[in-house]
Amino acid sequence: MCDINTERAEAAGRRFGVPWFPDAPTMLERVRPDICSITTGGYEYSSDHYEPAIQALEAGAHILCEKPMCISLKEADQIAAAVKKSGVTYMSAHNQLFLPVVQEAKRMIGGGELGRIIWLRSQDCFQAGVAGFKGKWRAKRKFQGGGELIDTGYHPTYRLLHLAGAPVAAVRGSMGRLSRRCV
Repeated sequence: MCDINTERAEAAGRRFGVPWFPDAPTMLERVRPDICSITTGGYEYSSDHYEPAIQALEAGAHILCEKPMCISLKEADQIAAAVKKSGVTYMSAHNQLFLPVVQEAKRMIGGGELGRIIWLRSQDCFQAGVAGFKGKWRAKRKFQGGGELIDTGYHPTYRLLHLAGAPVAAVRGSMGRLSRRCV
């Protein structure tokens, strides 16, 4: 267990009966984990996922990382290069692949129960009251790191790729900001 908030790290370590550390480099050096699950704050701090990912890759640990992987193409390229160099597995947490409805759809498509699939479409809608965003990363433009595409638009993209099991033939998208204002 690792957290820069040492009280939180210690409490979680005690709760789960595992060693706890105040920073990733110390943990990686002492424990040498096979895999790291990167679940840090994410959007509000651009390095929350990037730096631990690079550190874990350099230590040879496989990675399961919450989105976003990072918020710049430069950082994404550096993570991809580190993955290639280390030979470990990196996975962004594509949580919707594990939804029962998605698993059943994949089974039905793969089993031919739905016939030959020639077109897949996904609709994703996110609605939340402005009050629910107050003080959160979604209310701060500089932390969005890609806006809708990285927030909720990300999920239907990997979900469709998974269901199709084939290369993308064409893409069409539309988006609107109907009731939100970013500061």
